[in-house]
Formats: sequence, C-alpha cells, structure tokens
Amino acid sequence: MLERDIANHDVVAVVARPEDILYDTFTGREILVDYNRNVAVICEESADTIVVVTVLCSKNLKDLVKRRINSGRWIKW
Repeated sequence: MLERDIANHDVVAVVARPEDILYDTFTGREILVDYNRNVAVICEESADTIVVVTVLCSKNLKDLVKRRINSGRWIKW
C-alpha cells in the first residue's frame, strides 16, 4: 500500500463496506471492490480473521472487473 500510496483507512473502509463482492475462481480468494475509491482488496477469510493479500488501485477498475468477470476468472459472490 505504501508503494501505491493507498491509505490504510481506504482499505479498512472497503473491507467493512464493499460495493461489490467477487470470488476469484483461480485462487479461491474474495475480492472486495469499492468503485468510488477505485480500490479492490483481495483477501482470504478464516473463521474470525480477514487477511489482506493485496490491494489493486486503478482508474479503470470497472473495466478491469468487467474483463475478469467476462473471462470467468472472477464471479459475483
């Protein structure tokens, strides 16, 4: 997050209230998306813990999500 200048509070906000929740069919991870912030948080969830694996930040996030859904890589959760 430091390399991409993504604030911790943005990541926490996306995890707390995502606009969209997707599932990555290749990795089995959840993708939490906030289109207003242009942020997608890829995470793994266990019983009581959410582990952030990586964070995507893109001006073209809607297009990226659409491409991955169309390819079958991500599905609506």
